[in-house]
Amino acid sequence: MELNTIGIAGTVAAAPEKHRNVYGQENIYAMWLDTARDSGIADRILVLFQGNKINGESLGAYPPDAFTPEDLVELIKEGSRIEVTGQIQTYKNRDTGRTQLFVWAAYVAALPEGSQQLNNVYLNAEVFRVPTYRETPKGRYITDLALVVPSAFAEGYTCIIPGIAWGRTAAWAAYLEPGVPVYLEGRLQSRDYMKEGQVFTTWEVSVSKITTKE
Repeated sequence: MELNTIGIAGTVAAAPEKHRNVYGQENIYAMWLDTARDSGIADRILVLFQGNKINGESLGAYPPDAFTPEDLVELIKEGSRIEVTGQIQTYKNRDTGRTQLFVWAAYVAALPEGSQQLNNVYLNAEVFRVPTYRETPKGRYITDLALVVPSAFAEGYTCIIPGIAWGRTAAWAAYLEPGVPVYLEGRLQSRDYMKEGQVFTTWEVSVSKITTKE
C-alpha cells in the first residue's frame, strides 16, 4: 500500500505564505492552486511544500548553486501557472478543529500559458469504514468512502482520505468492507456545503476507477 501520487496543474490563487509546522516538518509554505474541470468549475487545492526541499531550479532559476530555501517562494506569484506532483495527506487544523486535506508537494514546475489542466490521482488504500450509498434528489447514485493511506511523515501512522464514487462505480463500491485493500484512480476536488447556515468547503477524491487488490 505505497502508491499515493497526485499530479495537478493550474493557476496559483495567491503567492505562497509561511505555514505552521506540520508533523514536525519545518520551513513549510502553503499556496492554493486552482485547477479547472472539463465543466469549467474550478477546484481550489491546498498545496504545502518544504522550502528547503524543493528548490527554484524547477521554475527556471539559475545558477543552481545560488539557491536558498526561499528561492521557490520568490519565484511563485499570484497567477503563476505551475504543475505539482506529490501525495495526498491530511492534518488537523488547530484553528477550526476540522481535518484539512492537502497535497504534500515533491516537485513543482512552471507551465506555459494555455497549457492543459491536470488533476490525476493514483492511490493504493484500504477501506476505513462501511461505505455510505445514497441517492441525490436528482436521482444520481453516490457512495461516500473513507480511505486509509500511510502518513508521509511518520512510519506506522496513517491518514484518512475521503472519496466519492458515482453511478455504476458507486453501486460497486457500496459493497466494499472495512480493511479491504483497493486501487483507485480519480481527481481531487473541492466542494462547498451548507451547515447551520454557514458555507464550508470539503475536499475529496472523485473516484473514476476502483478495484480490489490481492
